[in-house]
Amino acid sequence: MNDIKTLAGLCQGSPDLIPVAESDFIFSAIAEELGVIFALCVILICVSCYVMFLNIAMQLHNMFYKMVALGLGTCYIFQVFLNIGGVTKFIPSTGVTLPLVSYGGSSILSSMIMIGIIQGLYIIREDEEEELEQEDTKQPEFRTGRILLAEDNELNQEIAEAILGDAGFEVEIAENGQIAVDMLNKVEPGYYQLVLMDVQMPVMNGYEATREVRSLDNPEIANIPILAMTANAFEEDKQAALRCGMNGHIAKPIDIDNLFGTLRQILK
Repeated sequence: MNDIKTLAGLCQGSPDLIPVAESDFIFSAIAEELGVIFALCVILICVSCYVMFLNIAMQLHNMFYKMVALGLGTCYIFQVFLNIGGVTKFIPSTGVTLPLVSYGGSSILSSMIMIGIIQGLYIIREDEEEELEQEDTKQPEFRTGRILLAEDNELNQEIAEAILGDAGFEVEIAENGQIAVDMLNKVEPGYYQLVLMDVQMPVMNGYEATREVRSLDNPEIANIPILAMTANAFEEDKQAALRCGMNGHIAKPIDIDNLFGTLRQILK
C-alpha cells in the first residue's frame, strides 16, 4: 500500500512515509559533550575543507577531473550541513538524495571517501603543475646564435622574431632575397648560424636567393644551412626547396615544435 502511494504521481506521493534520519547523532553528541566552541571549530574545519576542495577543482586543467572535484565538493558541503542541522532543517523529506550523502554514523565513511578522492585529485594537480613547469623551463637542445630571417611580411617577421628571441636566438631581418644575399656577402663565416628563407618575396624570391647563396665564392658562407619558410606545405614544394639547395622546409603558420625540431636537426 505504501509503495502504491509513493508511486501515485507528481504531488500525489507520501514522502512522510519514507524513513529518514532527522538529525545526526555524532555532531549532536560532540556539541553536547565538548561544548559549543568545540562544535563551532569543527564546523569551521569542515567549511575550510570545502573551500580547499573548490580551490583544488579550479586549479585542475583536465575538465573531467575539475567536474569530479566540484561535484564531490558539493556533496561534501551537503553532508556537512546535514550533519549539523539534520535533514528536516535543511531539505524537505522527499526522499531526494545525493551520491555519497548519508546520515548518522555512515556519514563519516562517505566523507572519508570524498576526501580521499579529492586528495587523489590534488596529487594529480601537483603532477600537472610539474609537467607545465618542465615545459616552461625546457630549453632548446642546441646552441643558440644569430639567424638571418628573409621575410617580407611584417607580421610574420614579428612572430618569427618573438619565437626565436624567446629561445635565445638573435634575429636579423632581410625584406627580400636580394637583401639576404647582400647581407651574407658582407659578413664573416660563422656570423649567422642559418637562414630562414621565405619563398615568395619581391625583387628576388627564396629559390633564386638560395641559388645565389650556393654560388658564392666563400665556401663556408655558400654552405650555410637554409630552411624554406612557406605556406605551401605540399610534397612537391618541399622537393622544390631541396632541389634549389635548401636544407629543409618549415610550413607557415609556424608550428613551434616543428620549428625547434627542425632547428635541432640542423644545428646539432
